[in-house]
Amino acid sequence: MNNKKNGKKLEMKYHCIKCDFHSNDKCDYERHLSTRKHKMDNLDKKVDKLDKMDNKKTGFLCNKCGRKYKYQSGLCKHKKKCHLLKNRKIKVKRKKNKKNTDDEKEILKSEIKELRTMMKEMIKKQGETNENYYKTLDKAIAKSGDTFNQKMSINVYLNEHCKNAMNLTDFLKELTVSLDDLQYTKEHGYVKGISNIFMKQLEGLKPTERPIHCSDTKRLQFYIKDENKWGKDNSHEKIDESIQDITIKQIKHIREWEKENPNYLKDEKLLIEWHGMVHNAMGDDDNDMCNKNNKNIKQEIGNTIEIQKQLTND
Repeated sequence: MNNKKNGKKLEMKYHCIKCDFHSNDKCDYERHLSTRKHKMDNLDKKVDKLDKMDNKKTGFLCNKCGRKYKYQSGLCKHKKKCHLLKNRKIKVKRKKNKKNTDDEKEILKSEIKELRTMMKEMIKKQGETNENYYKTLDKAIAKSGDTFNQKMSINVYLNEHCKNAMNLTDFLKELTVSLDDLQYTKEHGYVKGISNIFMKQLEGLKPTERPIHCSDTKRLQFYIKDENKWGKDNSHEKIDESIQDITIKQIKHIREWEKENPNYLKDEKLLIEWHGMVHNAMGDDDNDMCNKNNKNIKQEIGNTIEIQKQLTND
């Protein structure tokens, strides 16, 4: 007796749960996997997932000082005292930082002076009069002082000259992706594409207004301003999050291209262009390749925002 007449469904070998597609024919199933409907459903789900990630990260921000809270109740409590304490805290902090800096300088000068005297006395007692030894000693002490002075110069430059720089979170909110950016990514790949968007936005700002500076291009050491203060991004947590945020913005902007090319699914040339754009905008899923791409992007950015160039110019 026919199974359909009994109201029973035939058990199928191949299933696509996402599209509710069933078939006993393997060739028919593989044909379905290559259809535009199947691929478009998968892209929509990826973009929706990115939307949820983006919203989850946003949290609740104080529009006065930029602090972020996980819950709205925490933000409400903070706002009651934010306007009363903000100015006073900044003044006290600046005075304290200046005092600490002066104290550190004096301590270092005293230690260098004592070290120089002690070493020269020891050399005299041992009867060593080799002038080269003195020169080597002086160079070692000078190098120690130079390292300290370099760190102090970076901190002074950031806290004095770059005190009005944007917070990184604000920079990322204002960052925009254009159709030209998508075209550039399609032609040059993920690393060059993200680097292009990041650097173009940074180069649109004065050096003293930028929220990120690189102090060492070889070791990829970055200083980032967030929550109204400068800090060293030792673990690269913030800059890696920035790269991910720009990636998400770029993927979302593909929708604008689709609106301008509504017939792309029926036009083979446009469909090939769309595939290339999607592939290069998303980057790699493999963890090792993702880390490698991020490192290459950071090297590109670091060469553009190297802080030593600004210190030399100043």
